[in-house]
Amino acid sequence: MPPHRKRGRPPNAFYEQRGLTPPSRQSHNKEQPPPPRREPPPPVNIFSHPIYSLPIPPPNSVESQLLNDEVDVFSFRQSAAFKFKLNNELLENVLSKFVPFTKIVPPSSFPVCLVNGKPIDGENVSSEEEIKQSLEKPTAADSHCGNLRVMKLKQEHQRKLIDQLESETINENIDERFAYETEKINLLFDTFQDYDVTKLDQFERMVDSITAELEAKFNMKIQNDELFRKYRLDFEQRKCTLEEYRQASESILRRRKEAEDRKLRLEQELAEKKRQEEELMHKQRQEEEQRRALEAQNTRSEETSAMTVPNANPAQQEMLAEAHFDDPFAAGAQNGNFEFDNNLLYAGSDDLIIDDDGAFGALDGQVFLDNFHGNLE
Repeated sequence: MPPHRKRGRPPNAFYEQRGLTPPSRQSHNKEQPPPPRREPPPPVNIFSHPIYSLPIPPPNSVESQLLNDEVDVFSFRQSAAFKFKLNNELLENVLSKFVPFTKIVPPSSFPVCLVNGKPIDGENVSSEEEIKQSLEKPTAADSHCGNLRVMKLKQEHQRKLIDQLESETINENIDERFAYETEKINLLFDTFQDYDVTKLDQFERMVDSITAELEAKFNMKIQNDELFRKYRLDFEQRKCTLEEYRQASESILRRRKEAEDRKLRLEQELAEKKRQEEELMHKQRQEEEQRRALEAQNTRSEETSAMTVPNANPAQQEMLAEAHFDDPFAAGAQNGNFEFDNNLLYAGSDDLIIDDDGAFGALDGQVFLDNFHGNLE
């Protein structure tokens, strides 16, 4: 017999059919209660100690000065110790290690002198013939700087080259005009160096004579371009009589007035021209509006004439007196078309409007009144 039957419990299928958890599985699925929540400890104020509530006395000036001195001494000693250790290390490197001083090449003030691609030094010395040949036909690998002997030979070679070029081209490029201009330019330069206010007239006469000679010999016209206006006048040029002064003043005033009148006349002409243009535009606008109104009126009249106008005043019958009105409910014969058809719009012969072939005519109030009077008769 199974053990659950001995204990008196039904099988697990009994609980599963009823949607229940068997007792054998209830212990495994039991949820554990959540642990109790721990509250954080209250914050501790470090300044709550009574020592922080004691009054702080003001610092003593002597003690503060001593404290600053002690800090300076400490900083100085620390820096001195660091430098001492560093210097000892540098000295140790210099004394204990091999330094090849003979291999150190000092920097040169000039580039290395090269002749035919070879440096000129104490070991390699070139002859003057080789140097002159290098100066006459230099190459990209040659450098004639850095050696005093080579530089002197180069200077002599350049002087010979200049003399040779001058002797070859002296008769081709230098003419009489060039020589004259060079001479006069040097003369003006020397004269202007000794310029003085008292020598102004002499300098101007010299310039005028040079200008005249250039125009006479070489057909050259010199044009003076003054950078500054000359306001200084001699007394003879400034003086005038009272009558001349009055005439000059009147002439100046007359020219000013003429300029003002000319300006005013020009402004008036512009204003008159503008006014005429505005009047012309206004007149054209009015003519355009009148033309449009006339066209609209003609269009309306044409549309009105094209429409058919019915007879607005048809012949009306004379109204009868009340004595001729027949009583529709009397025993006698009736004159009107009151045969209980309630048709006062058409006569008795037209009771059936279907016989009208759709031509019912104008169904207006006037037709109704005509039929009404006809029925009354």
